[in-house]
Amino acid sequence: MPKKPKYIADHLRQVLINGASAPHTEEVQHFFKEVVTSRGWYTQEIRKLARRFTKVIKNDAGLDYLVAVADELFKGKVLEEKVLAVFLLETSVGDFTEKHFMLFGDWLDRVTTWADHDALVQYLIGRCARRAGANPRFGFQGPQPSANNHDRLGWLRAL
Repeated sequence: MPKKPKYIADHLRQVLINGASAPHTEEVQHFFKEVVTSRGWYTQEIRKLARRFTKVIKNDAGLDYLVAVADELFKGKVLEEKVLAVFLLETSVGDFTEKHFMLFGDWLDRVTTWADHDALVQYLIGRCARRAGANPRFGFQGPQPSANNHDRLGWLRAL
């Protein structure tokens, strides 16, 4: 029986903590007006980490399990956790169903910074929307706009 997705997400969080860089954490804060919790990882390093874990998780437990792990990570408050969640999934966009797409729309309510928003919209939602436009069988009605400005802005940018 495979471990619960939360267990794997917690393991990934520990990897992010162990590889943290205090000096870069201070540099990251420079790009945000609001206070951001960061572990100080460079984007390319997170992407490499995601590639390694994506292959293992997807091959061992499948796409839905990988999405569940990413969903757990995107619940976090740390910038790199959300970025890692998106990077875990970015290479699987062609495999997503409407159910997955709607889940990513729900993630918009968890967005806390422009970086979370842009990663989610550019790498997942936007690509899913483009794919849906090219494939009429993947019909969808995007999530209903909420009072969340990131939500509205995200859908506009994605399309």
